[in-house]
Amino acid sequence: KTLKMPGFVHFWTLKYQKGQKRKPLLTFLSLSLTLSSREKIFTFLCSKFVLGQLQKGLCLDLDKNPSKMYEVRGLRSKGCPSTNSETRMTEDKQATSGLHSPLTKKISLAVKSETEKLSCYKHSDSHWFLGFLPYERNSAPIFLLYMFILRNFVIIIKSLLMRFFSKLPTSNISDLTLQLKIKGQNIDNVEIRSSFFPAEWFPQSGVQLTWPHAGTDWKDMLDEVTQCYIQIAYEISTEEKLLIVAPDIEDVKTLLSQKLPQKVLNNIIYCQCPTNDTWARDHGFITVFAENKPELLDFHFNGWGEKFPAGLDNAINKNVYDNGILRGEYVDCLDFVLEGGAIESDGRGTLLTTLDCLLHPKRNPCLSQADIEERLKRQLHCHRILWLRHGHLIGDDTDGHIDTLARFCPNNTIIYTQCSDKLDEHFEELNLMEQEIQDLRTTHDEPYTLIALPLPDPIVHNGERLPATYANFLIMNNKVLVPAYNQPHNDEMAIKRIQEAFPKHEIKGINCLPLIKQHGSLHCITMQFPANIIK
Repeated sequence: KTLKMPGFVHFWTLKYQKGQKRKPLLTFLSLSLTLSSREKIFTFLCSKFVLGQLQKGLCLDLDKNPSKMYEVRGLRSKGCPSTNSETRMTEDKQATSGLHSPLTKKISLAVKSETEKLSCYKHSDSHWFLGFLPYERNSAPIFLLYMFILRNFVIIIKSLLMRFFSKLPTSNISDLTLQLKIKGQNIDNVEIRSSFFPAEWFPQSGVQLTWPHAGTDWKDMLDEVTQCYIQIAYEISTEEKLLIVAPDIEDVKTLLSQKLPQKVLNNIIYCQCPTNDTWARDHGFITVFAENKPELLDFHFNGWGEKFPAGLDNAINKNVYDNGILRGEYVDCLDFVLEGGAIESDGRGTLLTTLDCLLHPKRNPCLSQADIEERLKRQLHCHRILWLRHGHLIGDDTDGHIDTLARFCPNNTIIYTQCSDKLDEHFEELNLMEQEIQDLRTTHDEPYTLIALPLPDPIVHNGERLPATYANFLIMNNKVLVPAYNQPHNDEMAIKRIQEAFPKHEIKGINCLPLIKQHGSLHCITMQFPANIIK
């Protein structure tokens, strides 16, 4: 079966042992490849790759153009003809002949699983491949010879490490790590996980917006903020599906039909239900994968510690689910207060959050920090939580949401809000937060790559400084939407810094001055759904 996702590699059902099916779950182009089995997920973090099926094998080309697939003994890709065992692609003979060229270098590896034999090799045209054995026996004799040599090399390595392997379980593996090394340097990390909380840059099916109306706090500036929502709706729906929740969807449909082109309108899905406000990040579903199956977690939203009415918003998720808009299992978590903006996931088991928010006495007053950690780890399928004790923006209603302060990005990167002006009232708190972030370590006990975002110049409305931040950006499949505040120097610097973290994404600035007047920004009003969740 092929799962079609523009801009991403397509997938097939792979057969490994005696007809047992291992169904690939998702791939993330240029960053990671995820394959799921009945008991675990293999996540390959690499630069570029091409994925295909070699009968009983899996082949990844880490150096060639990731937009192309190559056909070798049954390897298939979108746009390639169906093949039999004698078919060859003529589009790129060098790529196919590379499989038969002499091996020039072998990679030492450590495989922490008994159930598959993982092999790596490099051939003479300098393209890295990674594959699972065995390959088809009717392949070309030279290729079989190389596979025989390679297979014996893996067996020798395995036998040398047999004691180490024998101590590891061969089933129910939930969290193991594989490291591939060449000349002492790590070139890949592989995490084996069956349940996880995807990072925001994980492939998406769409994004939710909860539309402003006269019954919200936007009533005095409804026209101004609606124009901002229209622009954001356009940017989202040109890339992926957009789910709009509103009390009167006909009004929204009429408005957007006048403002947006038809091809964009076709990507918009509507759900009608009453709402208090528009902060979808905090009242929306949090989507995780449990045993490779999507779960839609419906946590309790109480208006950021009972500061604002939230009864209607707290019922949005069940309404959306009952309308059959989403795929996945509904999970009732309404006994626990949690907002989406309060947590950041790296997709590999690490959560980033703040003490001030999650330990606020009006959220989960009967739970200790240890209780909250246990609940987060259990329901979000993470194995460690990084807590920030410092970091707060003047005018923030959320008690320090992490998505206003620091964000996980690919390749063990954290992008954060920095204050360099010693005279600014944020300086002391953000400087202490910066020191905390510098001390954080990855699961491999290495420092994170850090990218500092400028703090916007003070924005004052009705005599009150507003919590403007560039960290409140939205990551999509091929685009990152960044809040802008009509401050050319700071806006351009923020876009440039975020481009460093997402070099292959289009970085698009959105005027969020209307949003910040209600103490929120771009990320706060959106909630993404992983691939294949929105129908």
